[in-house]
Parts: sequence; C-alpha cells; structure tokens
Amino acid sequence: MISLPVHEFAHGYCAKLLGDTTADQQGRLTLNPLKHLDPIGVIAMLTVGFGWANPVPINTSNFTKPKRDMAIVALMGPISNLVLAIIGVCLFKITSIVFIINNSQLWLYYFKVFFNYFAIINITLAVFNLIIVPPLDGSRLVTYFLPQKYYDIFMRFEYLGTIVVFALLFFGVLDMPISIASGWFLKVFDWITYPLDILRNFLINIIV
Repeated sequence: MISLPVHEFAHGYCAKLLGDTTADQQGRLTLNPLKHLDPIGVIAMLTVGFGWANPVPINTSNFTKPKRDMAIVALMGPISNLVLAIIGVCLFKITSIVFIINNSQLWLYYFKVFFNYFAIINITLAVFNLIIVPPLDGSRLVTYFLPQKYYDIFMRFEYLGTIVVFALLFFGVLDMPISIASGWFLKVFDWITYPLDILRNFLINIIV
C-alpha cells in the first residue's frame, strides 16, 4: 500500500521529467494505491508471498534518447524503494530510542516492528526489481548497453521473461541471492545510521 505506489510513481514522475507525460495523462502520477495496485497481484502477494503492481504506462517515443531515458526511468523505481528503506531504518532506530525513554511502552514496540519490516520489504523490492530479467527494471538498465539489433531481439522475447521470473520465484531459486543482497543493503544502511545507535546506547547508559 505504500512501497508499490511510490515505486510506480517514481517511474511515472521520472518519465514526465524526461518528456513522457503518458502516466500523468492517464491519472497514474499519484500516490493513491488504488491507482497502482493490480487485484491479482495483491491476491498473489497475500497467498503465495509475492505479487506485483500495475506498471505505469511509458511511451519511449516521447523520450529524446529512448534507450538512455528508459534506463533512467527504470532505475528510479528501485532507488525509490531504497530511499524508503533507509527512512524505515531511521524511524526504527528513532522509535527504539523513544521506546527506551517511555519505559518500553507496548504500542511503541509495534511501531518498531512495523518500521523494521518496512525497511526489509523495501530493500527486497529494490533488489528483486534489479534482477536482469525482463520485464524487471534491471533488464532496462542492461538493454541500454546493448547494440540496437540485440536490444530489439531482447525486447521481442520480453514476455518469456515474465514466465521465467514466476518460475524462479515459485521454485525458490531467487530466495538465497535476494536474501544475500538484501542483507548487504541492510548492513550499509545500518552503518549509515550508526549515529542513532550511539544516541540509543548513551540513553541506555543514563537510564540504567
């Protein structure tokens, strides 16, 4: 309800900045989750553990440099999730500090759990979308470096990529690589927000 709409909005807004207003014209340049969530994707997410949103429409013919601009638009989706993830890590640590100050109130514990999952889910979404299999965002980045003839062939078989992605998810092939990459990002974000840990430890020493 938060992460997927932000991801799609980032695609659409970036496309608009680069000259394509298709998403805006179709009312998709919004954070309203009802405009982005795919019913089947939501059901799949709740039942089998993975799902998808309704991709924002992009018309590459409106770009000055279609391959380059499409790669930039694709990159903005995962970046938006990584930004949300680091916000989630910060809020988790801030809530942990407030949790200590307020004598471990139960309602603050639930906020801690929420922000923890919020960070992990967004990191996982970013890593997953960076996989180099169409139609995932990572494939758009790779195609920028392909010669035009190979690019055309690659895009022609994009529909097969969807089947491959579903198969890899269903059989758990991607579980370990995604987990390792997500753990790396989480460690980086934990290091970046280390000053909040110092503050928390300082308060613990004072209270104890």
